[in-house]
Amino acid sequence: MYFSRSGGVLVDQMVNFAGTGVGLSLGVSIGNKALVDEVALLEYLGEDPNTDAIAFYLEGFKKNGGRAFMEAVCHCQKPIVVLKSGKSPEGGRAVSSHTASLAGDYKVFSQVMAQFGVIEVRTQFELVSFCEALSCYQDTINGNIGIITGSGGHGALTVDFCASHGLRVPVLSRELQSALKSRLSPSVQPIAATGNPIDLTGSAIDDDFIAAANCLGKSPEVDCLVLLVLPHSPGTTSDLGARLSEVCHREGKPMVAYVPNLERYRMLIEGFELNHIPVSPAIEGAVLMAGAMRREPC
Repeated sequence: MYFSRSGGVLVDQMVNFAGTGVGLSLGVSIGNKALVDEVALLEYLGEDPNTDAIAFYLEGFKKNGGRAFMEAVCHCQKPIVVLKSGKSPEGGRAVSSHTASLAGDYKVFSQVMAQFGVIEVRTQFELVSFCEALSCYQDTINGNIGIITGSGGHGALTVDFCASHGLRVPVLSRELQSALKSRLSPSVQPIAATGNPIDLTGSAIDDDFIAAANCLGKSPEVDCLVLLVLPHSPGTTSDLGARLSEVCHREGKPMVAYVPNLERYRMLIEGFELNHIPVSPAIEGAVLMAGAMRREPC
């Protein structure tokens, strides 16, 4: 579900959602809010069985509108994501010119949103990633990430993205590393790096990814898995997405994936998506999806 003050932003965002396979139960542009406002829509969508997460593009509120919105937030049990404009003095003037809204003090706005569990995003790219993750997972995590990859370079990039978004990538215990290595195929055991990221190398086969996901899925050392699945690895198949999804559902630990968005990888991607596992075509997008779950509940 997506609300927008701006019809143009709504259309733009609907294109972004469609391009990444994120479904919309409803898209609404409320313009100047002459008859319907954010509060009415929030109350309605909070009860809608077809809506898992609610997203807003907000410019500002009418007088006392912010208080009414936060009261409605406290009665909503679904994740709420907000993209705010008018954060700078210049942007505030643009908002006032556009819809005569009061952009208000952005610092106060941001602090209040955080206090009440509303998830604020900075960009349209973040909005899509957060909505995709929160439509699949609504419980919070602490932010300890386990990374499984077939490419060391991709793993290193993911660690940097995690650090920049406030997520931790802990070094796995020796016991866990030993248990993991013992489950890998003989050709991968001597060359795999198991500290975190778990680099299975380009020699990995499907069973190696499954073994790593099983070990991390059972371990309390991490609370979310980021899978970097590179379909050009010769030992992996298009069945891998569905097989990893089974691990996620069995162990009950959230999992997000990065897979290049190319048509020849469509079956692998659908193996994740049809099983309600979010997939991003960008490494940072996968990290953002994990980051969306690390928040304070209302």
